[in-house]
Amino acid sequence: MEAYMNWFREEDGKLIWAKNHETVQIQPWGNDSIRLQSTINSEIVERSWALLNPVKIKPQIEINEAGAVIQNGKIKAKYLKTAG
Repeated sequence: MEAYMNWFREEDGKLIWAKNHETVQIQPWGNDSIRLQSTINSEIVERSWALLNPVKIKPQIEINEAGAVIQNGKIKAKYLKTAG
């Protein structure tokens, strides 16, 4: 398993990337929408700063040697490994 795969995890329906005290979190936020949060801290502080309250939705999340993908309905966010 590549080292970069250890930077990703799925937690409570969220795709999380964490490395060197930086964190990026992508989660479903209603139908066909996602919310992306990032911080230079080791974890995201949950705040209600979004305009709409989230709707509880189970996204499709896949983490493998090619990268990581989260899909919520018609929208998809990808992290793909590149050569080098």
